[in-house]
Amino acid sequence: MSESSDSDLCSQCRKPAFNPRVDVDSSDLYSRLRSESGPSAVQRQDIEDLLLLCDRDYEDYELEVARLESQILYIRQQQKQLKRHKKTLRSLCSPIRKLPNEILRLIFDYACKSNLLQEFPWSLDSKGPPTDASSFPITFLPASSISATCSRWRCVAMSTPSLWSRLKLEISAWETSPKNTNAFTDALELYLQRSKDYPLDINLHVSGDEGLEHKPLPLTLLIQHSKRWKSFQ
Repeated sequence: MSESSDSDLCSQCRKPAFNPRVDVDSSDLYSRLRSESGPSAVQRQDIEDLLLLCDRDYEDYELEVARLESQILYIRQQQKQLKRHKKTLRSLCSPIRKLPNEILRLIFDYACKSNLLQEFPWSLDSKGPPTDASSFPITFLPASSISATCSRWRCVAMSTPSLWSRLKLEISAWETSPKNTNAFTDALELYLQRSKDYPLDINLHVSGDEGLEHKPLPLTLLIQHSKRWKSFQ
């Protein structure tokens, strides 16, 4: 039996993780290998017993490796969490947090040039939407992205109706499912509500040659706010 070194001790309780049954550094084994005479019956039984102990030690080592790998995984996860926590702490010192709401409102208003509301999924009968909306949401939905950043930014965005008043609408004249139409209409209605009484800049793009008989709801909403139209293209 071998004695446990410091590296064999549990890092928490400082007790041996497990006690190996076989001394792999034994010099007796090498002496037997150099012997010219074969083992006696008693020695053979001893060897068989040692082989069984080796198998049991091997299983224990496998369990110990699994335990240590689990600990390493936990430690790495804690390390990543600490890194995120450190990044969050640094954000508390960000210069933008020192800006008053009036300055933030001006920055947000400058960033929200247009909000793209696009019917999705686009009708399979058409060639696809005119604008590629696969980039980051901040590029085509700046008002929603800003309001989803943090509670303070949301409060500023919700109190700035101009952010929600610039709309670029892309719809297909081909008939789509009521579910898709309702989702588009709900989004449009949300922006119209949040823009309050602010003048609207609307850019409407309709794809297809079949007219708008299948799209009454979005147009009805826009007509209801026609008094606020600042521009309509």
